[in-house]
Parts: sequence; structure tokens; C-alpha cells
Amino acid sequence: MNINRSFLEKWNFFNGLEILKLTPEWVQSFTDSEGNFNYYSHESKSSAISFSISQNLHDYHLMLSLKKGTGNIYPLSLNGSLNSAEEYLNDRISLGLNSVIRYEINSKVSHKNIIIPFFNKYPLYTIKSLDF
Repeated sequence: MNINRSFLEKWNFFNGLEILKLTPEWVQSFTDSEGNFNYYSHESKSSAISFSISQNLHDYHLMLSLKKGTGNIYPLSLNGSLNSAEEYLNDRISLGLNSVIRYEINSKVSHKNIIIPFFNKYPLYTIKSLDF
């Protein structure tokens, strides 16, 4: 669907819109298809958890709509400007890599106060429910 569209056309699709009004059900189904829940355990007996969604760089503004005050969009060098996006894109292309970006929440407090209550209220329907 996007193969014949330029990066600028794809970038501008969400750019300029007010923060998208994403319904809880949309976020639930988007997570079912694109989300990840991770648990990291270290030899030092410490652990970490994260929730993330990865998308192509041109969907930066969609990821910003998901963020709503908590978590980060990686790489942190992206600031929402076309200039920072093109710089990241060109760097990735020169390395032969894709231009994937990631929205991630890795705060235990945010998981306790936001992620867990959200997915308890709007449960996942795929195998990701087991990861959750």
C-alpha cells in the first residue's frame, strides 16, 4: 500500500493532525498485532520489565499519540521534526538497516499504574495475552 509513496508523503499522513484520538479498543488491537511485553533478569538478581511497540519511522506521530506523557520513543534523537527523521533515515540506510522506531515503557510504576490496569480492562485476544 505504501510502496509507491515517498517518505515525505508517509511522514505527512499523521503530521499536522491534532493528537490522534486513539480509542482503548484500537490500542488493544494494535498491541495484539504490534506490541511486546518483555521481562529481563540479570545475574545480579535484578530484573526489569518493558512494554513496547515498534513501527516504521514514518509513523512517528502515531507513536507520539500513544505516548501521552509516559514512556519514550527511541531513538531519543527524534524530536518530531522532519529534519531529525530524515537524518535518522539516511543514517540507517547508509548502514543497510531499516528505519524502525520503538515506543517503550519500562518504568515499574507506569506498568503498575497504567499498563496492567489498561490490559486488565481491555484484555488481549492473541497469544500476547500470555506474555502480558
